[in-house]
Amino acid sequence: MYKFNLAQGKTPEKARYGVFRLYYGAIHGFKPLIAKWLYCTYEPTAILDFSAGWGGRCLGAMALGIPYIGIDTNTDLRPVYERMVRELDPSHRDKVSMRFKDAAAVDYSKFKYDMVFTSPPYFKTVRPIEDYAHMPRYADRADFNARFLFPVIRSTYAHMARGGTYALNIPDDMYDEIRAAGILPSRLHAKHRLFIQPRFAKGNPKHADVQYNEHIYVWKKP
Repeated sequence: MYKFNLAQGKTPEKARYGVFRLYYGAIHGFKPLIAKWLYCTYEPTAILDFSAGWGGRCLGAMALGIPYIGIDTNTDLRPVYERMVRELDPSHRDKVSMRFKDAAAVDYSKFKYDMVFTSPPYFKTVRPIEDYAHMPRYADRADFNARFLFPVIRSTYAHMARGGTYALNIPDDMYDEIRAAGILPSRLHAKHRLFIQPRFAKGNPKHADVQYNEHIYVWKKP
C-alpha cells in the first residue's frame, strides 16, 4: 500500500499515513490490518464474507494469500474489486471470488471454507444505518433479521467446515438478538474489541460521556 500511495503521487509522509489508516480510523470502513490480524489468529484456509462491503476483509486475505469468497448486493463495486486485485496483487486473482447478489439467495453448499468473517449491515428499528446500492428493502429490523440476517447465518454456519471459525463484527444489540434466536452455539469462543475512531472528531456531541465500542464476536464449530 505504501508503494501504491507513492505511485499515486503522494508524499512519503502521506503515503505512510495511508498505511496507518489501514489499521486505525473512522468506523465507516472495516480496516484491512484488523482483518489480517484476525486471520493470523485463527489461521483459516478459506474465508467466506457474505457482506463484503468496501474490501477491507478481502485485502487482509490477499495480504496473506488466503482464498477469499465475497458476496455483496452492490454490483457497482464489481470494477472496484477487479481493480484492487489487479493493481495491488495480480497474483491473487485466482484466490478472490466475488458474487454480486443477495446473500440470502446463495447456495453455500457449493463453497468450501473454514472461516466466516463479515460485518453485516447495521439495522436500526425501522431502517438501516447505511443504505447501499441495490440493497433489498426491509420493512423493519425484524423483517431484516427474518429475511436476511438469521437465514444467512444459519446457512453459512451449517456449511462451514467442522473446527471452523465464525466471526461477526456487529453492535451489541445485534449480538443479543442473534444469541436470543439460538442460531449460533450458545458458548462464545472470544470477543475482540475493535480499535476505532468515533464518527465524531470530539466524541458524541449529544452524549459526550458515552464511549462507543465495537467488537468482533467469535464462535467455533465443533
